[in-house]
Amino acid sequence: MAENKIREQIVKAAYQYSLLANKIYMYICGEQYFELLFAVGCFRHLTGVASSLSAEDFYKNALNKSLTDKQIQFTPRQTMKKAKKKLPCLIRLPEFPDVLLPMLDENMDV
Repeated sequence: MAENKIREQIVKAAYQYSLLANKIYMYICGEQYFELLFAVGCFRHLTGVASSLSAEDFYKNALNKSLTDKQIQFTPRQTMKKAKKKLPCLIRLPEFPDVLLPMLDENMDV
């Protein structure tokens, strides 16, 4: 039962991640800047789970909703507890630019 909920969250997170995937975002604040790349190959790691699928296949299956509970595994390092913490954040990832920019602006030296 818990794995099914995790799978549903991973599928939802894959859609949200697809809005940002394979794009480079540059954030400029005064004379400083940094770039973020949301690589498809990083999605599985960001979910906090393990899988026998390659990182790219895991993402594709999640995105097209064909990921199964059996393709999601937990290890001593990738625990269900960790996935439960990470997935809500991953689902909200597209909100990141809206949160980050005011934060950068507040910390900018004038």
